[in-house]
Amino acid sequence: MLNEVSELTGKVTLLLGRNDLPYDFPKSNALEFVDAQFVRGWRPINLWRTAKTLSKVGPVDVIHDTFGNFLMPFLRAYKRKNRPVLVTSFYALERWRIDNVWKTQGYNTISLLLNQSGRRMYLGAITQFLMSKFADHVVLQSPGLIQRLAESIHISQDKVRVITNSVNTDFWTPGVSEYSRQENNFRLLYVGGLDNSHGLMSTLRVMKGIYDLGHKITLNLVIKAGIGELNTIIKYIEKLGLFPFVVIEQNLSRNQMKERYNSADALVYQTINDGSPRVVLEAMSCGLPIVASNHPGIDILDPDSKIISFTGFCDEKSMKAEIVQLIEKPGMGMRVGEAGRAMVREKFDTEPIAKQYAVFYQEILLAKARM
Repeated sequence: MLNEVSELTGKVTLLLGRNDLPYDFPKSNALEFVDAQFVRGWRPINLWRTAKTLSKVGPVDVIHDTFGNFLMPFLRAYKRKNRPVLVTSFYALERWRIDNVWKTQGYNTISLLLNQSGRRMYLGAITQFLMSKFADHVVLQSPGLIQRLAESIHISQDKVRVITNSVNTDFWTPGVSEYSRQENNFRLLYVGGLDNSHGLMSTLRVMKGIYDLGHKITLNLVIKAGIGELNTIIKYIEKLGLFPFVVIEQNLSRNQMKERYNSADALVYQTINDGSPRVVLEAMSCGLPIVASNHPGIDILDPDSKIISFTGFCDEKSMKAEIVQLIEKPGMGMRVGEAGRAMVREKFDTEPIAKQYAVFYQEILLAKARM
């Protein structure tokens, strides 16, 4: 998407952190890449390196900063007449997650701070608070997230701009599965954390209920690090008698994730945790039917509920009914998957979203020129 934005707006410089390398963006005179040489786990050093790297880039009109790495150099220039405009994007509203997800599940501040993921959330919450106060514009991925942000941070709604997530539909494509589609075995895919905020226990119980109906079904759990214990999940799978039919994987590469989408018959995605789940867009781009909970970041992808099979969060009866329908009507799943990919290509591909960002940046530059 950056390449498209640079072509529409002018020169774009991307500072790359450790996890961004190596990159495979196409070469462009309007798009420059700079290695910030981050050190894993050393945020103070990384903040200093960001400031040092930015000073070498030259005059900057707009800083788009998602993680607060540019906050130090921006604050130094904050009172200057011709300072850069600061834009930030929040993909997970950390303070809202702490208060409305984890604390409602029995965690308190101390227990969260004793957990690595919990500490990251608190650091993220502090960063987002500062960014909300100093940034000129805050980008969220759906209108429904604005109220969630306002619940934890007092912010003028004039600051907020809604631009949805994008997905590279040239990469995330349907493919021929290495498994036979005629083996009469429905392959369900789960991607998410080891906790109730992603509906993992409910998904396992739903799978057990479908298996007990006599359907052949397997579940691929692609799990992400977070709050929750893998051993607890393994014991629960054993208790349900599902272990021969459940595969657990983690730390998959981008290419491996594409293979998992292409080896599945449907994605189940239940969440109250995320801001804007990119997983759903990737799966839709790969032509998978989706069984997902209503959530602001997912609702905006299919506001008319024509493609995604929506359920209440962890509504196991509805989840089971939707999955059974896909099992018993395989043609419907294929049609829905094809329609989902077509919609994603039209509305959420990198090009249409890049055009929205280009218009946004051009508006910022015009306003800046008038000052």
